Amino acid sequence: MAHHKIKITGSIPNRKHPNLSTLSLSDMGRTHVKAGDTVTWIIDVKEITSILIKDDNSSDLFHPDPAPVSPAKKDSAWSGKIKEGVKSGSEFYTICWSQGGETYCYDPVIQVNS
Repeated sequence: MAHHKIKITGSIPNRKHPNLSTLSLSDMGRTHVKAGDTVTWIIDVKEITSILIKDDNSSDLFHPDPAPVSPAKKDSAWSGKIKEGVKSGSEFYTICWSQGGETYCYDPVIQVNS
């Protein structure tokens, strides 16, 4: 079982259309995983004041759901495990973050390979 580390290195908020905002990710927004792998996101953007990483409603990709690595430092790193038995294919997940008093979301892709 592999451990994939993704650095969040920048944010591009879109105040007019928050759902069109993006993040700069070290994996370019596409991670290749297998069932049972662990994914850790390391937040390296000081302008981000909070973050939440969650499954898309239809995918049920993670088990357990992504959570802060350290509850005391919940905005520095999050980690989640790819669910055993998840089907091969592309799955979306969502990263929401706060910056400058606004909330933005971005939907990167995880490619599951059996």
